[in-house]
Parts: sequence; structure tokens; C-alpha cells
Amino acid sequence: KLKKLLFMLKELNNKF
Repeated sequence: KLKKLLFMLKELNNKF
């Protein structure tokens, strides 16, 4: 779960 959250955060950062 934590890794998935981190991954999502990374993707969001890339978008913005």
C-alpha cells in the first residue's frame, strides 16, 4: 500500500 501511494505521488509530481 505504501509503495503504491508513493508511486501515485511521484506520478502526480510529474504531471504538475
